Amino acid sequence: MLANEEKKVIAEKMGWEEPSTIICNNCGEVLHAFDLNDASLVMEELMKQGKFVSFEMVAMVMFKETMQSLSVHGKLIPWLMTMQNGEAINFFRAYYQWVKET
Repeated sequence: MLANEEKKVIAEKMGWEEPSTIICNNCGEVLHAFDLNDASLVMEELMKQGKFVSFEMVAMVMFKETMQSLSVHGKLIPWLMTMQNGEAINFFRAYYQWVKET
């Protein structure tokens, strides 16, 4: 599960309201659960700003360290999209690291 500090930094960078782990369906509110839907919003913003490649480099380093593998070919995207407790944990940890480095 993502730490509160990670969620706070990510939410601030994305301009989201205070982070929440509660998903509110059909209540008219948009809450961020740090799931694959939110990951797609982050990806869209990275691509719009032309910063995807620098994010991808950080993600590749994290993948290699975590998986102890030099080869990322065909493995990076599935690793980034791994869900744990309803969160896209690897994606958002990589994004958090990217935010800290930029």
